[in-house]
Amino acid sequence: MAIGEGLATVPEAQARVRARARRTGDERRALMISATADLLLERGFGGTKTRDVTDRCGVGTGLLNHYFTWSELRAHAFAEIYAGVVADQFRADVPALQLIDGYLRTCFIPEAVPFLRLWLEATELAATDRLLADELDRAQRAFLAGLTELLQRLNREAAWGLPDPAATALRLSAMQDGFAGLVLWGYPGLDAATAEAHLRRMLDLERQAGRQG
Repeated sequence: MAIGEGLATVPEAQARVRARARRTGDERRALMISATADLLLERGFGGTKTRDVTDRCGVGTGLLNHYFTWSELRAHAFAEIYAGVVADQFRADVPALQLIDGYLRTCFIPEAVPFLRLWLEATELAATDRLLADELDRAQRAFLAGLTELLQRLNREAAWGLPDPAATALRLSAMQDGFAGLVLWGYPGLDAATAEAHLRRMLDLERQAGRQG
């Protein structure tokens, strides 16, 4: 065998080194985003600091700053959290009636509180954090698109008769956000079960209006 036969050329070797570096970088980014997402759900925006993320990941502040600004990292983590929520809530392989019941039943349960609290925090911070505002907007659009598609499926699969599923989705989402704030603040006479009942009643009224129209 001639010298060098079967060995990578210098450019090929350099390309492989760069590829490994990219994979390592991607893995580090993913780790930091995932850790930040976990911390945000545990502690909220106000309770999560850069040091918390570096401690959780076992990396230094310099490495974190090499990949992200703090605003970028929080925005990426927020996006990851709610992309997962949308994917879980609006699965195409689950019957529509099962999905809408699960959505309504779990809107305000204790397990949902960290997600509700974080969402409300994000709406406040978005006024001064452009990156977070962009991700909040994308998450809201994705949620409304998923909810609209679910309501359209209910029209097809269960004859719900909603005349404008997109408008119903918007009203339902706004109502959920409003009740979330009241439930979290401990508004007198409004607990999770009562808030859920109001959402179900709202949907019933929308269906009745569709049948009457």
